[in-house]
Amino acid sequence: MRRGRTAGVVSFARMQGVTTALVAFIFAGVVWPHLIKHKVQFYVGFICVVFIILLDSFGRMFFDKESVVIYGITGLLQVLALVALVLSGGMTARELSGEMLNTIDVVRRGGQKETIIVPLRGEQPKSKAQRDIAAEEAALDAAEAARPAAAPAPQKAKQQGSIPME
Repeated sequence: MRRGRTAGVVSFARMQGVTTALVAFIFAGVVWPHLIKHKVQFYVGFICVVFIILLDSFGRMFFDKESVVIYGITGLLQVLALVALVLSGGMTARELSGEMLNTIDVVRRGGQKETIIVPLRGEQPKSKAQRDIAAEEAALDAAEAARPAAAPAPQKAKQQGSIPME
């Protein structure tokens, strides 16, 4: 099945939007240099954007259609530039990967909100304070149940008979 030229142009136009956002971030970093904490990552992002622009112009100059290889390389450079520019704002690669892993865990689990069960009989759910008190009472009950019962104190044997008198 052949792709028409318009399908490729539309998808490539989306990729140019990403490049536009990257260029806007670079201009913001130039105008407000206090936003850039790590200059090396900023320059890596800048160089990637320069190569993206060069590849796009060479691809359009020397090929009638868009080259799939150039499109792929441009996409990889955009990802690299995006990561480098995010890191230039002061975040380390370890922090970024940790944040991404935490986000993936939250998305996978469906969030970290507490489940509240609402009774069907029209009763109102307990407030957080009431739930905390109920949890404390349950913990105390469990602690009491876990303790061994103290043995009753031995009773003195009752003496039969009279009290000896000397």
